[in-house]
Amino acid sequence: MNKWRGGVAELKTDLLLLACVKFKGERSVYGAYHLLQGKRSAQTIQDGAFFSALPLFGLLRSLKREEVPALVGELENLGYLKREAELVYPTEAGIRHVQRFLKQHSYIADIDNWVFGKRSRPFWQRLTLVVQTLSHLAVKKSFVPVVQEYEIQQWVKRYTPKNTNARKQLRTQLYEECRALLLEVSEQQALVFVGQLSRPGRVGLTIDQLAERLGLVKIEAELMQLATLHRIFRQLDANPKRFRVLASFLEKPDGDEHATATASARKTAQLLTRAKAVDELARLRQLKTATIEDHLVELALFNLDFPIRDYLSLEMEQEILARSKELNTLKLKTIREALDSQVSYFMIRLALTRKDRSLC
Repeated sequence: MNKWRGGVAELKTDLLLLACVKFKGERSVYGAYHLLQGKRSAQTIQDGAFFSALPLFGLLRSLKREEVPALVGELENLGYLKREAELVYPTEAGIRHVQRFLKQHSYIADIDNWVFGKRSRPFWQRLTLVVQTLSHLAVKKSFVPVVQEYEIQQWVKRYTPKNTNARKQLRTQLYEECRALLLEVSEQQALVFVGQLSRPGRVGLTIDQLAERLGLVKIEAELMQLATLHRIFRQLDANPKRFRVLASFLEKPDGDEHATATASARKTAQLLTRAKAVDELARLRQLKTATIEDHLVELALFNLDFPIRDYLSLEMEQEILARSKELNTLKLKTIREALDSQVSYFMIRLALTRKDRSLC
């Protein structure tokens, strides 16, 4: 069987299968769909975190719900998925196919849309407009900005040196930094990246135009661009002095320790200095206790300083995690049935936030 069948629909199918494989048959296909769609719900975020699938968050926003049944049907026909009630189970053939797919599209390993998703657009806009500005000023030519957003234009205007020599030094340093980083990615990725940049005598191409020129489908070109940016971000975080120009294009973090949480969960976080009990927090927020529990689990996922002991003892956490590991499952009902009935789903979810502390 062909390892990758090509085309937009087939790439969507493979990405949906990848998400299903991540969920190990313990979530519905629509859980995978919501993850790829980037639905910022407590359920989607928690599932993504528990199954180490958050890098796929929002990776396929173009996927429509009505497309899912046909994609699942194709995966069943290929022998890659089995359906049982609401759940979908990847078969051994499906797992092998995903392994081949990831080997052929190795750049996907660099994508972490949960961690870097919000960085990509402002960084790219600043970079493309700085490149256009510096290259045109060097030959004293006027130009129409490739980025129309006023805030980005004003940022670039403030950033660009007034002195000719300073601009030349900046242009040289920026070129060297981009060159060093692009040597680490595939030729196609570098072509997608550079091909979008504008300079005197050449307007940057769109993703659609580059995909057609390189014989790719649009989604694949978009994924390559994301992978390149996310790889660059890791280097900038690790070596900001070495790549000082590109690092200066990053937006400064807002200092909010709960920045990755949903807006509603952040509001609950602000009340934790006044109240701890779920019932009291629900009263203050005028929300259901189940919603507050969702918020607390979400906050615990991404903040090691979250006061988890106010809600779960260390002994109970260890017992829950041990049983989850023993049963090789993250199904809340299965774990609860194997434990004392006094253990709540809320306690199990809190314990699972400490399964992989690398999230924090």
